[in-house]
Amino acid sequence: MNSRRLLFSLCLALLFTAPSAGADTDGLAKLRKSFESQISTMRGKLQRAARMKYLNVALGSPITVEQCLQISQKISGNYKVNPFHVDYQGGQSDSLDCSDGALDNYFQAIEVRTNFNLQTRYALQVDRNFSDSEILRTILLDSSFRILEIDDYEAVIAGGKKIPFAYCVAAIDHEGNNFRGYFKEPGYENLGTEFQYSSADGKIPLITEAAYPSSADSKTTIHQIIYEKTDGADWTNFALLLTHSWNLGGFYTYGDQLFHRPNNMDQLTLYSVDGKETCASGMQVRNFTQPNRTVMEWPDPNTYSQCDKTWGSSGQLAFTLH
Repeated sequence: MNSRRLLFSLCLALLFTAPSAGADTDGLAKLRKSFESQISTMRGKLQRAARMKYLNVALGSPITVEQCLQISQKISGNYKVNPFHVDYQGGQSDSLDCSDGALDNYFQAIEVRTNFNLQTRYALQVDRNFSDSEILRTILLDSSFRILEIDDYEAVIAGGKKIPFAYCVAAIDHEGNNFRGYFKEPGYENLGTEFQYSSADGKIPLITEAAYPSSADSKTTIHQIIYEKTDGADWTNFALLLTHSWNLGGFYTYGDQLFHRPNNMDQLTLYSVDGKETCASGMQVRNFTQPNRTVMEWPDPNTYSQCDKTWGSSGQLAFTLH
């Protein structure tokens, strides 16, 4: 993976894939009803993610690659899944790489409060400079070197000046739930905003709210909200890490294999333009970890639906299982 992308992978724009299977016409109504009792709570989680603020932490003392690796090993010792590299069925996820010689690494003891009022003790920072941009990642740790929050900053360099244009914040609350937000600076209206939430118990794999200006009309805002739930905790282990959670949620263990989705999951997607809902789509997955998995989708993905027209006008595609 490209080092620049590896460093800033937490803030990558959402990647959406196309639907794959059809189903009966009244399935969407039934699916939508099954979400009714949870929609308000889920929206509240996304709103909490949207209220997070970037924590501007000054650079600590420079450290060597070896020192950075020692610190990352201390961090990794707190988790059953490596927070910096994980292989799962169908893919892999990478985060910080201390060994990249192009990176400048810093460390400091620092006591600040995170977005969820958790007390930090240390900060590990990676700063990467290019000819035209800078990326800075700050990983806030507690006294046991567990990750409490990650703050990413990206700026363009013009005329010798650094001009920030995007921030990404990922943080846990007191219960270990994950909140993530991608924020833009004023003047960069062509960028979207994205907020995500995953529950610590794995029962809400990943919910996402994305807003983008229409490619046809920058004054028109297109929203997409993706709700996900699973009703049964049939996995043997669940791991949720801030370093890997963007667009993935957590990792579910079945037998000796690791998956980025639970065995059974329901997904409801709502589309709106300037606050008015235009259409909805849904998906129900069963036996995801097995060769005989089934995927039911509404509306029939073999037809060109209004949802395709709505979200397609912003240059994005509807998210489905991948």
